[in-house]
Amino acid sequence: MEKEVKALFQIFLIITSIFSVYSLGQIDFVQAASGSDVCCEITSDGNSCIFTDEDNCNSDYATSSSQCSDASFCAVGCCIGKDSCSKNVGKASCDLNGGKWEINPSCNNIQECNAGCCLLNDQAFYTSKNDCKVKTDKVTNAKLDFKALSDKSCYALNKEDSGCCVQGTSEGNSCKYVSQKSQCITSLDTKKGTGFFPQFCSSLSQCNKECKSKDHKVCYDDDVYWVDSCGNRESKANDCDYKDGTVCSNKKLECVSVDCSVTTNFTTTTHDPNMGGPRKNGESWCVYESPVGQGLDRPGSRHYRALCIKGEEIIEPCRDFREEVCIQSNNTKKSGAKCVDNTGKKDLNHNLTSVPLGFRFWESSSKKGGSLARTCTQAEQTCPVVFIKEGYSLFFDWDIPRNESG
Repeated sequence: MEKEVKALFQIFLIITSIFSVYSLGQIDFVQAASGSDVCCEITSDGNSCIFTDEDNCNSDYATSSSQCSDASFCAVGCCIGKDSCSKNVGKASCDLNGGKWEINPSCNNIQECNAGCCLLNDQAFYTSKNDCKVKTDKVTNAKLDFKALSDKSCYALNKEDSGCCVQGTSEGNSCKYVSQKSQCITSLDTKKGTGFFPQFCSSLSQCNKECKSKDHKVCYDDDVYWVDSCGNRESKANDCDYKDGTVCSNKKLECVSVDCSVTTNFTTTTHDPNMGGPRKNGESWCVYESPVGQGLDRPGSRHYRALCIKGEEIIEPCRDFREEVCIQSNNTKKSGAKCVDNTGKKDLNHNLTSVPLGFRFWESSSKKGGSLARTCTQAEQTCPVVFIKEGYSLFFDWDIPRNESG
């Protein structure tokens, strides 16, 4: 009998222990369920749909005591942005980025997301209708023209043969502007985003991370063009008109007059009253380093021809050792000059035969076998002179004062 009582007592203890453990578990569960964790539509640090302490939620947005997977504001769908559509995006995240959200995770059959052919001036490119509208809005007086065509049918509409050649490499895409479609040997693959696209490289999503639009300007065909950060030519920045007298300046990168408003004033050249003044496009004139003719050319001096070409002054040297001399017309309205042979040929102007040829006086003999030392001793008169050096310039600027010879 005593053994039966002990057995019953042990059974009672076991049952009581089980109920006690269960009760403690219930207490813990209730305590956990009644805590302060909630699903935040947006957290204070900008994340969306995070189950955390309520203090971490942005008070301007909704919260839910249920798990985030059950919260309506955390449902995934299609986020329609300004220039693209993103699949499987949470509503809160889409709203935060200014998009339009629809319950369609795959973005199928949504008009704004359906790809088609965007026609903009002479360019046709395959993209979404939203992206087409964004590109159209950036062009003055352009109208939205979007057609439901396949990618290949769309690109076939292009009137221009220039565009971007995208080649896939191990390091990513290589994007290069080509003036002819035939210059791009990569076949078109719209899924990979490679091949020829009749668009600016900076407008392609597979290129615009590296190639930023309108990075700097260059001169091309006498006009001013924008160039992206990869060096690809883009749209025309300034339309210069050569017929109206304007052209792109490589120095200023803007439209300037084809004439030269100011030219260099070479003080050693005294024959031309217009020296240093304005010159017309195509005009040329002579520049000398010393007095010329009648034996006045100084040792080592040289003749030059200056030109005004498309608004820029260009200096061209005649052959050294005065093997060429510069002659200039006497037309006061528009001068013309050229370098002519001074080695005894018959086409030399007879008025310039008094310009002596130079020679390498420091050498012992000439190429013809004559003694240069003997040539230098043929002078009959010794004339000590005083040379005055004033500053420094591209040309010789030694000056021989008058009445200084002994």
